[in-house]
Amino acid sequence: MANHVADQVRRSRESQLLEPLNPFERRLIHTSLARYGDIETVSEGEGLYKRIRVICRGEREARRSKAMPIFEYECKNCRSAFELLVRSETKIACPSCESERVVKKLSLLPLT
Repeated sequence: MANHVADQVRRSRESQLLEPLNPFERRLIHTSLARYGDIETVSEGEGLYKRIRVICRGEREARRSKAMPIFEYECKNCRSAFELLVRSETKIACPSCESERVVKKLSLLPLT
């Protein structure tokens, strides 16, 4: 599924928003697509089940990027919570309002 969506995003140059996923499923998608330098993934939403937006990056930015961990953020402007797979030189901005006034949150994994 992840690779298929990445191919669609590359062809159309338009982002795709996936259905709500649990943390484990989101992690699989983020790490699966992290190997593609021209694709970026951002989690959007609140609560346990969030959606992933798959975005096509520019050519120049793709060449400079390196995979890094996923972090949770909260926007100080609109109070939106989101996750972001942070790469080197990633500009961190809220996917809802595009504000750069964001704060990194402590991420916890659910225990079952």
